[in-house]
Amino acid sequence: MMILDGCFLLELFRKELWVDLRDENDPVFNLSCMLEYLYHDLLLLENQLPWFVLERLYNLTANSTIQTSASLLKLVLNFFKQSVFDERISDLNLKLPYEILHILDLIRTVIVVHSRI
Repeated sequence: MMILDGCFLLELFRKELWVDLRDENDPVFNLSCMLEYLYHDLLLLENQLPWFVLERLYNLTANSTIQTSASLLKLVLNFFKQSVFDERISDLNLKLPYEILHILDLIRTVIVVHSRI
């Protein structure tokens, strides 16, 4: 199940950044409330996937032209920048103080680093 969930997340993050990858009738992006539900669900502790799983899947599925323009970190931060964290996730090039455990850990770290500035 982790692999299926991880593939869904990578597709979601890529389609958020590159609109031309979206299907015309993609319900995730065509239903107004769907992204709000996803923002919420992706930050629940019980829904966290280990970061190394996402990284491994990202590296396995990366297209060379897409890979060079955005790292997994930038894809995830870009996705959450569209939500309520927009002002706290302003610097997509920030250096993280330690290894990321999962998406919730990444968002928490970004908010803590931003609050110290």
